[in-house]
Amino acid sequence: MRFGLLIQLLLVAMISASHPAIAQSKSSPAVALARTHVEPKPEDPDLPLIEEQRPEILDYDIPVYRRGDLSTCQADATYELDDVVKTCWPILQAAQLFIQLDFAVYEAKESLRKNKDNVASNKAKALKYAKQLKGLIGEPKFPLEHYYLVKNYQARGQLHAAFAEYEQALQSANRRIGLLIDIPVYDMEFHLAFARHDRTKYLLKLDRHDEARKNFEATFPLLFTRSGYKNGWPISNHSQTIITHALSNGDDDFALSSINRYLEAARDMDRGMQFGLIEHIDLKIYMLAGRGQVDRVIALIDERNAKYGDIYSQCPNFDRYFPYVVAPLHKNPKIAAKLSAMKCSAKSLAKMDKVAGNGIFSYDGKTQLLPARSETRTLE
Repeated sequence: MRFGLLIQLLLVAMISASHPAIAQSKSSPAVALARTHVEPKPEDPDLPLIEEQRPEILDYDIPVYRRGDLSTCQADATYELDDVVKTCWPILQAAQLFIQLDFAVYEAKESLRKNKDNVASNKAKALKYAKQLKGLIGEPKFPLEHYYLVKNYQARGQLHAAFAEYEQALQSANRRIGLLIDIPVYDMEFHLAFARHDRTKYLLKLDRHDEARKNFEATFPLLFTRSGYKNGWPISNHSQTIITHALSNGDDDFALSSINRYLEAARDMDRGMQFGLIEHIDLKIYMLAGRGQVDRVIALIDERNAKYGDIYSQCPNFDRYFPYVVAPLHKNPKIAAKLSAMKCSAKSLAKMDKVAGNGIFSYDGKTQLLPARSETRTLE
């Protein structure tokens, strides 16, 4: 399970704070202790994941006589969250309820994926927590309450999307975006870029393609703001979603213009901030390879290697697109020599004919890119 950065930070901080014995041992005389074997606890498949992992924040409490002290509650940055959670009663309550919501959403999605009998009850539990969190916060008085309300709508949207309830997911995304715009908080643009990406995914599922593209158009300028060096991550992913959808629907002109626009922006950024540059190069290679433009494919491969070939494998087996994007040309002598020089594995090369005929698939078996269409027009 992938948990949000917030939960990871909370767990690390709370766990480290709960082991004073480690610090005490430094000043204690060294004593050899007998090693004793501890039997691992038997796994209980029916035990909820939240009880298996039991985040310590759930058991944290603030004494009643200190709950009225709201002096730390005005913090507006998530990196201050750990300190605020342990000193501000309203934020602690919201944090504990959100963690329960986050785990419940995961359990519901997993039970759906595995077709278990408790799908409906798990979904109902997650929706119950979402409703409780919204009721607990009401009209946010503090910035981090506002933050948890935003996270509430994010989790709810993801839950509805997992159950193919895209209209409800879209409503949650719209509420989430509205909150971020109405009451800007720390890293608002960063959160907004992720929220708009989710909105596009739900719109595409509803076949509202024009709205999805307009939504991306509204997001793209965030790449050039003062926070653009961070926003590049979600905007890059958003761009790829729009492009791959266009390619799967035969709108190559839109896909190409979107690829070129993103490449133009990313190439001008500092090296460490060039989020998605390689992936967009790969998408252009995919289009060029489908049209047999060998020399231009090689030029893009050379650019790809020049950017990150010194620190990453030039031909990774785990990459999302590469080397499979060159599949239509992999038997061309120039391309074959290039892939050999890059030390592409025999396993990767053995897949090329299949990829050329069937397209590129993700690890979960979903189509990412259909077989490239062969056309003669030149891509500019």
